Amino acid sequence: MGRRARNVKRRGRWRRPLRGSPGGAALVACLLTAGPAATANPTESFIFLLDCSGSIRPPDRDRALRLADRFAGDHPGAEIAVDIFGDRVATLLDFGSDRSISELRFDAARFRRRTVLYDAIFDASQRLADRQTARRAILLFTDGKDEGSDLVLEDAVRTCLEKQIPVITVAIGYKISDKPMRRISKLTGGFYAVLQSDKSTAPLLAEIDRRLPAPSPAPQPAAQPTPERSPGSGAPAVEKRPQAALPEDVQRERAPIFTYVVAGIIGLVAAGAMIVLLVVMRRRREPTRICSTCGQPIESYFSDCPNCRPVAPPETVPVEVAAASGEEEPPPLPDAEYPAHNESKMDESTVVMLETPVLVVKRGKNLGAVYPVPWCGMVNIGRSRSNNIVVDDRTASSEHCRLKHDGERFLLYDLKSTNGSFLNDRKVTQAYVKDGDTLQVGETQLMFKVQRLSS
Repeated sequence: MGRRARNVKRRGRWRRPLRGSPGGAALVACLLTAGPAATANPTESFIFLLDCSGSIRPPDRDRALRLADRFAGDHPGAEIAVDIFGDRVATLLDFGSDRSISELRFDAARFRRRTVLYDAIFDASQRLADRQTARRAILLFTDGKDEGSDLVLEDAVRTCLEKQIPVITVAIGYKISDKPMRRISKLTGGFYAVLQSDKSTAPLLAEIDRRLPAPSPAPQPAAQPTPERSPGSGAPAVEKRPQAALPEDVQRERAPIFTYVVAGIIGLVAAGAMIVLLVVMRRRREPTRICSTCGQPIESYFSDCPNCRPVAPPETVPVEVAAASGEEEPPPLPDAEYPAHNESKMDESTVVMLETPVLVVKRGKNLGAVYPVPWCGMVNIGRSRSNNIVVDDRTASSEHCRLKHDGERFLLYDLKSTNGSFLNDRKVTQAYVKDGDTLQVGETQLMFKVQRLSS
């Protein structure tokens, strides 16, 4: 062979030597006899799946192509195919092509709309299943995102499980969803890796060679069994082929959706029943005692039935009431301390005037009614019959307010009523009352007056 004859190995094939070299004829004869024998029956088949969607940056995609080119150079006797996928799946390099991976050119902008990851895995597994080689694998370069595939994950890995084709998932991109990638590689017998830079290419290639399954004898096409004919029928019986069982975690994903719907409905019904039960229990008030006369419940803080308790009629002392007579209201008396009893020595001919505090109804039911207010003790005012002064007003509380003499003056207390207690149109919780002041309980107005009556 002459000096000009050169043999350059390129993906398992020999390039022809330069024409005119002295040893050209011998080299061509050697290639024609040895070359086809070496590549006619390849022992390895690999498919590179490259994600070309919009989430993969061009530097990451070029780094994956360089790794695939180095892998092809390390396996000269293997047949290699390259598929790209985005919104669809396309084949750039098919099995048996003379092109190298470094020569591949394509427009990635045409694949940016979606990412049919599961469809690409399914198509690649179907192609590898037809290859009669002893060592097969899928090398997947993606970020793990699937958008718009017609298939689901268990459909994508079914053929890989049946034909024992491992899927080696290599993560590329800046936003990686590693959970589906780890799951795919674990279910199919592959492994998961991350391609961060060109420095990690050599260690990753060594890891791929180490983790790839050992070559097994080439699968032989199984003999088709002769279907048995049904007795009395001319047509052959249909043969049922058993399907490969999916892993347990994949089967759990195929649970029918109505199971979750029924569970949600049961939970909502149970929650509604609990809410109704709590409302009923809160509103339910069992009486401790029942009145034998009227049959009404008696609260624990009453000694007897307030509905059946006799109520003393209000004293009808003639008094000039501004609201009843329409006359002008007299000016209030000056705020002075009035003694409870005038015990000064007087002439026997002098008539003693006794001061009697009263409440006169100015507005509301029982207009003009007069209620005496004792100097000692206290007077409760409200809608309940247990009060000293019963106000027939729905806007008044059961126990609305209280009037009490503190030794010097009368003091008004609000008993946490719903609509509040007012003194001279001013809402108060505690205030002193003097002669001529107006108390408002709900919509009823009471005037506080100190009457002077002769004894």
